[in-house]
Amino acid sequence: MKEFLIIITLTLVGTSTCLIDRIANPDLGVSSGLLPYCPGVEKNSTFTRETLNRFHMRIYSLTEHGVEIQKDYPIESFFTHIVRDKLFDLKKKTVVYAEAYYDSTFDPLNKKIASLYCNMGYNVLISETLTVLSRHYPKSVRLSRAVGLKIGELLVKLVDNGLDVANLELVGMSIGAHVISYAAKHLIAVRGKKAFKLTGLDPAGPCFRNQPPDEIFSSQDAERVSAIHTNIDVFGMSRAFGQVDFYVNGGEFQPGALPDPVCLAVCSHIKALEYYTHILQYPRSFIGVKCDSIQDARLSKCFGNKERNLAGPLTDFSKPGIYYLPTKLEYPYYAGEEGLVPENEPFEKYTLQVNSEDVYVA
Repeated sequence: MKEFLIIITLTLVGTSTCLIDRIANPDLGVSSGLLPYCPGVEKNSTFTRETLNRFHMRIYSLTEHGVEIQKDYPIESFFTHIVRDKLFDLKKKTVVYAEAYYDSTFDPLNKKIASLYCNMGYNVLISETLTVLSRHYPKSVRLSRAVGLKIGELLVKLVDNGLDVANLELVGMSIGAHVISYAAKHLIAVRGKKAFKLTGLDPAGPCFRNQPPDEIFSSQDAERVSAIHTNIDVFGMSRAFGQVDFYVNGGEFQPGALPDPVCLAVCSHIKALEYYTHILQYPRSFIGVKCDSIQDARLSKCFGNKERNLAGPLTDFSKPGIYYLPTKLEYPYYAGEEGLVPENEPFEKYTLQVNSEDVYVA
C-alpha cells in the first residue's frame, strides 16, 4: 500500500491545485482536493480472462485450536471452494474487506485486520487485487466498478446459499471503500437486500470527488454506514458519506505524521487503516464529539457539544451526524475522554511539546 501512495504522490501532486494547509479562514478559499475530476473514469470496463484469473480473494479462518488458516482462490471459483471448506460457516458473521490501490493481502495492516476479525469469530474474506488495481490510477478508478461487481456477485451467491445479511459486514480502505460499495449496490440491485454494516476507511478522493453521490460510497449502500476520514483534501474526501462520519483530528492530516512533512499526506491516509486496527481492539476508547459542520470538525471547534459516539463496532447509528474524533500521537492512539477537552487538541499539544523551552538555542 505504501508503494501506491509514493507513486501517486510523485505523479499526481505536481498537477494538483489543492491547498494542503489547514484552512483557518474561509476567505482564503476552500480546497478542491487532489484530482477532483478525471475525464473517462465513468466509462465501462471489463476483464479479459487472463486478468480475471489474477483477481483473487483470500479467506482467513481459525481452527478449533486457534490456529489461523489462509487460503487463496481466483474470484470466479472462490465461492465453490469456500462452501466446501469446513472452517467456513454461513451461520457466522462474515466480513468482506476490499483493499486499497496498489495494495496486497500481504500488507501487515491488512493481515492485522484479518486476524482481528478472525479472533472476533467472523468469516473473513479479503480481496487480492494487487495485479488488477495497480495500473495508472485513473484507469484503476475506472476498473473499480468491475472489481466491485465481481465481489457483488460473490455476495449474492453467499446470500442465496444461506448467509443472513444481518451477519454481513463490509469494509473498504481508500479506493477499496468505493469497490466494496459497488459490491453492496449489486447485492441491493439483484436481491433487494442490504448488508448490515458498511465502513469506509478514508474513502478515496482523487477521481471520485465530483462523481454523483449514488455512484460512489454512499449512506444508502447498507443498513448502517460509517466513514473514518484522515486525509480529506488529498487522498481522501471531505464529503460526509455515512449516517455517521468521524473526522479524525479534523480529518485533514494526522499529528503523528508531523515530524516527517514529506510523509504528511501519504501517512495521514494510511493512518485510517492503522487507526481501525486499534479501534477494533479498543472499541470503547475512540470517542468522537458531534460537530455542527465539516468545517467545525476541520478546525476542532466541536468541544462544546455534548453528544458523543464511539467509532467502530459500537457506533450508535441512532445518533447520526459529523463527529470530531481525537487521538493521541502514540500507540495505541485512543484519547478517550481526555481527548474531548480543547487543551488536549493534538496539533497544538504537539507544537507546544516541541517548543516547551523558554529559550531555544539552535
